Amino acid sequence: MPVARPAGDNGVPAPPWAAAAAKGALACRPPARHGSVTQLLLDISLARLLLTVLGAALAPVRTSARWVAWTWSLAVALRRWVLHCLGFLAAPPRSAALRRLGRGALEVRRWHIAAAGLLAASAACSAAKYVRDLKDEAVQQKRRLLAKMAASKSYFEWSIHASKLDNLEGVDQAQRWAHETRLYDRRLLREKAAHLRKVRACGGGVADQMFALRADLMRNLGNITNSALQDHFPVIPEPIREYIEEVKLQLEEVTHSPDLPLEEKSAFLKETRHAFGRTALVLSGGGSLGAFHLGVVKALLEHGMLPRVLAGSSVGSIVCALVATRTDGELQALLCGDALCHFDLSFFSSSTAPQFVAQLLSKGTVHDHDVLVKRLRHLLGDLTFMEAFQHTGRVLNVSVTAADTHEPPRLLNYLTAPHVVIWSAVACSSAFPGLFQPQELLARNAAGQLVKFTSEAAGGDGDGGGSSRRWRDGSLEQDLPLRGLSEMFSANHFIVSQTNPHIVPFLNLKRRLGTVGAVAESEFKHRCKQLGEVLPDWLPSKWLRVFSQQWEGDVTIVLPHTFLQLYKAVVNPSNKDLLAAVRQGELCTWAKLSAIHCNCGIEATLDACIQQVSTWERQERRKAVGSLLPLKSRIPSWVHLPGAAGGQLVGSPSQDSLAGFDNDGFYGDDDHLPLPEERANSYQVYMPPEATDCIDVSANAWAGMAALVSGGGANGAARYHRSTDRLDVIAP
Repeated sequence: MPVARPAGDNGVPAPPWAAAAAKGALACRPPARHGSVTQLLLDISLARLLLTVLGAALAPVRTSARWVAWTWSLAVALRRWVLHCLGFLAAPPRSAALRRLGRGALEVRRWHIAAAGLLAASAACSAAKYVRDLKDEAVQQKRRLLAKMAASKSYFEWSIHASKLDNLEGVDQAQRWAHETRLYDRRLLREKAAHLRKVRACGGGVADQMFALRADLMRNLGNITNSALQDHFPVIPEPIREYIEEVKLQLEEVTHSPDLPLEEKSAFLKETRHAFGRTALVLSGGGSLGAFHLGVVKALLEHGMLPRVLAGSSVGSIVCALVATRTDGELQALLCGDALCHFDLSFFSSSTAPQFVAQLLSKGTVHDHDVLVKRLRHLLGDLTFMEAFQHTGRVLNVSVTAADTHEPPRLLNYLTAPHVVIWSAVACSSAFPGLFQPQELLARNAAGQLVKFTSEAAGGDGDGGGSSRRWRDGSLEQDLPLRGLSEMFSANHFIVSQTNPHIVPFLNLKRRLGTVGAVAESEFKHRCKQLGEVLPDWLPSKWLRVFSQQWEGDVTIVLPHTFLQLYKAVVNPSNKDLLAAVRQGELCTWAKLSAIHCNCGIEATLDACIQQVSTWERQERRKAVGSLLPLKSRIPSWVHLPGAAGGQLVGSPSQDSLAGFDNDGFYGDDDHLPLPEERANSYQVYMPPEATDCIDVSANAWAGMAALVSGGGANGAARYHRSTDRLDVIAP
């Protein structure tokens, strides 16, 4: 059967080469139309997606560019408008009558007329407000209450008027409740107080009470230390008061429990107090404005809330030194009696402009440092930091700044500089540049001589030798030494009295502006720190630290004055100014006294309980050993060793100086601070058991020093035995 062939157009079979040609034509033919459309759509989609992603990514840049362009146009328009206004105000008025107002002595401009108009409008507004207030009974009652508060003779009288003013300004109880709730955790405090009452009522014993107290006892529980609570409420809120009273009651029950040994009571109370923390009073600089500090101290002393830890710089160090070198009875006689009327704070040698200029040209400073030193020695005597601590039990801290070296600021106290003379430290801390010359610290060596406080002087060299190390005003770099107090004395609550004339206006403005003022203060300090970091070393960038330091504490008592009193800071205060400043300090402290009572009430009870337990322990030891009981040491054991030069014991406390420590207020017990003290049987509470080997090693290390004891024999052995039999340590 014949094979069929493909036919051509006319039915004639196609030749073989035609099939090959047909295949080539198919290969060269373009793709189908639907494939081209799909590919085109795919390309368009990808491009659109890419454009969308780029648009989204560049949207912030586009928005920023629009904002920049709008801001720039606004700035240009504002500049044009300001220049137009300045030109308009700088031109003379068109009215000939107004131009003749200057009468030839002054060429009247439009800005003169605008300023006069603003003053007139302000005066008119003030007059209208005054007339309106005359008819407003609430405003008049508020003014009468404020006047009565300012004229109050006691805190009790002041608090009555303050409560009335609080009720007058308060809108209603609902708003007050809401305001209090935002400031502290009312629910938490009620729960804690209820739990403590339940533990006490269940009769589980003192052990359960101790466990419940230590479980969550902290100073700022529920934000109760928020000083804003007392800005409008002079009375402690009821939930806070109930919690504090319950804690105080249970601490007293633990103290007087007959089922608990004295050693365990002492250990529990001391550990609890250490965990709770301590309060310190910090006084700022401020020149003669620091008389305000005396009123703060007087108010705290009268209400038994004067802390034992005191710190200050410049005039603050002077007031702290006055307090730290006097007992409570002596302070009462000085501040609360007629002696204050005759008290003299004349530390400056010049009080008028001609005297300033003459002193500045002759000695390079505005005031004579010799006058300051003479007055300080008259007020403070030649007591050292250690001797002042032994006399009153108060811990004085003085802040000084290096003048000739690149040392950091230094905090002087009985631990860091026990033999430095207080008046010398205070004189250095008061040496503000331009007012007084920097001075060297002086200390008393083992021979009783005043020598320079250098390493060479410690070796007995009378002239001190070595390079000069002068010190100046501590407020330049460490006006409020809060960190040093926290590290050395476990202080975690600070009462600050602020009188610096360059800081007080900012704090008063911040109080009026609220959040806006706080933000402005933070930004100002931040910029000062930035400038201090980027400025070259040859520029006096240290002056920026004056403004970038911390200005406030947990409770801040601020002098209510402005820059207008800057002149009074560098002249001697008159007796009238002194009494007015003390009075003002009292009033400002009364306004914060409820906050201080709230924040320090538990601490005060802890101190009183520890004082009581310590008294019982001493009575038992006296019964056990009688007259053989060695003198209790309040100071480190190295102080009892003989001096290298004089061969005498340095700084040994007398029995008379220790006798007064037991009958002070709740801030006056001899175990209040983490100070050197013998641990007796409770020593293991402060150290883990594995540390006992270290104690034995340290005790043996002191054995080789027995030969150094002056006189040798039985007396020398007894002196050495007193230093090492019970190790004197600094509590953690």
